Amino acid sequence: MFIQSNSRSIRNEKYKELLVLVTLLFSFGLFIIGILYQNSVLLFYAILAIFFHNILYTFTGNKVRIVFLAFHITFFTFLLGKLVFSYFGGKGFGLIFSEKSMENHVFVLLFISLVFLLLGNVLAYKKDFNLLVKIRGNSIEAVKKVRKVSKIFFFIAYIPYFIRLFERIVFVNNNQYIDYYSSFKSHLPSLFVMISEMAMISFFVFLGTKPSKKECRVPVFLYLLYGVCSLGFGQRNIFVLNFLIVLIYYFLRNSEDKKEKWLRKKSLLLFLVLIPFMISFLEIYSYTRAGINTYNYSITKNISDFFESQGGSIHIIEYAEHFKKIFPTGIKYTFGPLALIFKNNALVSMIFSSNIYTNNTVAMALNGEIFGQTISYLIDSRIYLSGGGFGSCYIAEIFHDFSYIGVIIINFVYGFLIEKIPDVLAKSKNVWVSAIFLMFTHGILYAPRDLALNFLSSTFTIINLLTLLLIYITSKIRFKYEKSE
Repeated sequence: MFIQSNSRSIRNEKYKELLVLVTLLFSFGLFIIGILYQNSVLLFYAILAIFFHNILYTFTGNKVRIVFLAFHITFFTFLLGKLVFSYFGGKGFGLIFSEKSMENHVFVLLFISLVFLLLGNVLAYKKDFNLLVKIRGNSIEAVKKVRKVSKIFFFIAYIPYFIRLFERIVFVNNNQYIDYYSSFKSHLPSLFVMISEMAMISFFVFLGTKPSKKECRVPVFLYLLYGVCSLGFGQRNIFVLNFLIVLIYYFLRNSEDKKEKWLRKKSLLLFLVLIPFMISFLEIYSYTRAGINTYNYSITKNISDFFESQGGSIHIIEYAEHFKKIFPTGIKYTFGPLALIFKNNALVSMIFSSNIYTNNTVAMALNGEIFGQTISYLIDSRIYLSGGGFGSCYIAEIFHDFSYIGVIIINFVYGFLIEKIPDVLAKSKNVWVSAIFLMFTHGILYAPRDLALNFLSSTFTIINLLTLLLIYITSKIRFKYEKSE
């Protein structure tokens, strides 16, 4: 009986691998024909085929590539979703510029991105790179101290973290949602704000210590609560990302933890069933946020509207190509976020007399190194200077700086990192490495709507590094104090 079951499992796996291969070849066939005939419809279907292939690939082999799957969810939400629901809704591709050359430009970049995400992931899977895993680990006792200290830090920082959120919610409720971007100013003390910025890294350090499921309940609940409450000032992205991060973490812990069950099949099935209703709720909430009192309670219509409204990042790729000749010259935006880590530090700026530009100003748009600021100014200077913006997209930014080779490299790097993140989190005995890779995960998942290297700049901020140092020193002092007793 066991032999028959095992034989059936092997046969099913072979069928799955064959389907994956056929889908891959089919996507390349469509892409080549689409390029030869400059047919945007064929290129669009080639994108759908390679996307479908990557989803199938996620479930092949002896594991589920959960981070790879999560990235494709955000890729679809912020880039592909608008195209899909517009096209199959009979409204064309939904792009701002309807010229065939622009459609082909956008579709080629999306196809290349998905292909090299896959190649980077496959290489990382085939090759054994254990450099980070081999970094000296922390002792069991040291991990326990870091766990306690990081948890305390998170609880302390969470208070101002949540108060800052509450301040924004109150502002939006007393004004209009659009006013948040044009006229909101925090009245909280700068020290208060600084402490609040320690919350997220403290939370990830705590998760990096691999606490028990019971120990995770309160911190995870607070983290998810923040995501839910962020809907109060219109930030659906925070809500989605926080849930994705927790789902990834629980999934990975479930795979490696032999002592307790982190994710039960019933819970996972319930979550999947609730997804359409959650998306519908988010879209209905967006109507409320905009002051629209007439809701559409059709789940399918709300899902379609949700992806069409969230897929605005696809337009950034269009606008970057459209405005390519009037961008400021001599600026490589890809490295801008890394430079700002140091330029926005008061000590560094005093020593090196670096220019610090304020967001949503002409100086920042024309002389700064942040792609999202410049493209927003070029799209609509009036909205930009009044405090608004149009976001960014890692594909648009990297293509503007380094053309197709840049798109190939960044997606290859993403694919590689996405495959190695679970390995590091599962095998690394070093708390600090695990915390940093959790931060990387958060940044990479948001890349379709963000800057190419923001996963680095948002991780290695002065506040985050200071927090890591304070947790380390406090845990060391506590460890020595308890040892001496």
